[in-house]
Amino acid sequence: MEYLKFLKKIHDAFIDLSKAISFDKKHPRQLFMVALYGTILELSGGFITLVEKNFYTSVPSLFRSLIEAHVELKNLYSDAEYGYCMEASRNEQWLKVLKEAKGGNPYLAEFQSGTT
Repeated sequence: MEYLKFLKKIHDAFIDLSKAISFDKKHPRQLFMVALYGTILELSGGFITLVEKNFYTSVPSLFRSLIEAHVELKNLYSDAEYGYCMEASRNEQWLKVLKEAKGGNPYLAEFQSGTT
């Protein structure tokens, strides 16, 4: 439980630090860095809550997602071009969603009507 207290302390400190973040949301690298930072904070908060409530079964899955977000953030920090790769991947996934919506998928009806 000593580690949990330490994690809570760090989590709270990083939440406070996030209030001062300023970034250009039109720049892929900056946008993804802030999004990954937020993802890591959210997953850490979930991790803390699960452990406090003794719901250990979901912890490994959550921890894996946290580590993956951390790796993405490190890659993005190390290589400025990585943001463009992430943006291209995101756009590719949205193209798949839109093509599926055009095909009449009932779960994507909102996209078919053009109201989004």
